[in-house]
Amino acid sequence: MTRIRVGLLGLGVVGGAAARLIDAQRHRWRRQYGLDISWRRALVRDPAKPRPVDAAGRLTVDPAEIVEAGDLDVVVEAMGGVEPAGTYVLRALRAGKRVVTANKALLAERWEQLQEAAAEAGQRLGIEGAVAAAVPCLAAFEQVLAAAQVERIDAVLNGTCNFILHRMERTRASLAEVLKEAQALGYAEMDPTDDISGRDAARKGTVLSLLAWGRRPADVQCRGIEDVTPADVAAARDAGGDPRLVVSLEAPAGGEPRLRVGPQVLPAGHPLAGLEGPDNGLCIQARPLGRLFLSGPGAGGDATACAVVGDVIRGTLARPAGSKLVVICDEREATAAAPGPGHRAADDPLAAADRL
Repeated sequence: MTRIRVGLLGLGVVGGAAARLIDAQRHRWRRQYGLDISWRRALVRDPAKPRPVDAAGRLTVDPAEIVEAGDLDVVVEAMGGVEPAGTYVLRALRAGKRVVTANKALLAERWEQLQEAAAEAGQRLGIEGAVAAAVPCLAAFEQVLAAAQVERIDAVLNGTCNFILHRMERTRASLAEVLKEAQALGYAEMDPTDDISGRDAARKGTVLSLLAWGRRPADVQCRGIEDVTPADVAAARDAGGDPRLVVSLEAPAGGEPRLRVGPQVLPAGHPLAGLEGPDNGLCIQARPLGRLFLSGPGAGGDATACAVVGDVIRGTLARPAGSKLVVICDEREATAAAPGPGHRAADDPLAAADRL
């Protein structure tokens, strides 16, 4: 039996969901994988704040007791954002620990620095939950797509926007009204600017570009859904289409990748048009495969926690007992990611689709 002792940096939406998942599935993992996984300690700002799990005697306000603790095998960083997450990751890597991260803001901004630090430490970053939460897109790029030539990616990668547009279709309510519903259900932050503006989707698109082609997009254009009205949605539905915030990536032969983010009206038969609520999906065109479609839960603490803890389990099974890990989950958005306000709106809609 391999014992995995987990420390959590943050015990909010994602950190709390990861703790609950560990508590609930611990006995199954013992039987199925021979892993005894438990969480031992969590970093919090306010130890007196009510928590979603039994945390008595397991809270600390000192990050060193998690990142550099010798009695922990895995560290789950569930703070999100670029800092202090970036500093904690680098400290962990330099201490010889493996890092698993679902933090797309950090990855989009500091990919090269983190990859270099991981290589110097002889470690490998695990990032399955960073793009589409529970949708296993990293596994696809590392396995089947590793042998194929990716030509184009069209994706819905922001669960908040997809929930809003889907509900606007069904209820004809305004964006502001549906946003309040999304916040109440935990699908939207109290400050939803990064989601609504398209910046969150652009960060994820940047990570996809790095995964697919090993390069950042040289040309980024971004438009959000702030200006989408019930009338726009009704017109799309009357025309037989479905509005979605779509991320489009392509790398022309011999050229640099380019990224487009913007609301599109997709024909009813398009795979992305069928995504409901907070679901995410990716249509990947690659030679000689043709089209690969992946979809599933793309928002919420439970979906992200499954991806993160799954990375921990998979990484642990593939490594010798006693290896050190650090895990990062993103439960809030940062302000320091691409693209900025100088980017133009997308001007090349999906094939057989119209931009709202």
